[in-house]
Amino acid sequence: MTHLEVLSSLLIIFFSFSSCDKKSDQAKIATKAELIVDKNWVVTAATVQVNNEPALNVFADLKDCEKDDITRFAKNGTYESREGATTCHPTDPPVSSQGTWTITQDNLTITEPRSSFRITYKILELGNTTLTISSTVPRDATGSTYTSTYTYAAQ
Repeated sequence: MTHLEVLSSLLIIFFSFSSCDKKSDQAKIATKAELIVDKNWVVTAATVQVNNEPALNVFADLKDCEKDDITRFAKNGTYESREGATTCHPTDPPVSSQGTWTITQDNLTITEPRSSFRITYKILELGNTTLTISSTVPRDATGSTYTSTYTYAAQ
C-alpha cells in the first residue's frame, strides 16, 4: 500500500468513529413520570408511624380484597384506583378513586377533584417495578404527626 492509501484508510476509519452519536450509544435514563405511567401498581407494604414511635404494619390489617386493588397513572396526568380481582362488597363500584397526579422533583401529588382531596407524597424509591411513597401530616389537636409509607409493586 502506498502512503496515500494508508492515509485515506486511516481517515475513513477516524471519521467513521468520530461521527458516531455517543448519546445513542448510552442507555436512556427514564424520568420519574416515565417510570410511573402505564403500570398496574399494587400495594405490597404499608406502615404508619405516630411521632417518633416505631412504625406500625397496617398492611397486615388490610383485607385480601383491598390488597389486590390496582392504581394506574396515565401519561395525560390522570390516575385511577380500581378494585382488583376480588371485591370486598359485590356492590362496590369498580373505580374507587380517580383524579390527577403530578411529579415535581421528589414529590408525587394526588388530587381528587370530586372530593377536593389533595395529598403530596415524598417519593422514597421509584424504579421499573417498585414505588415507595411517604406522607407526613398533623392529624389531631395534640400535635401528633402521622407518617404513612406505602410500597407498591408493578404488576
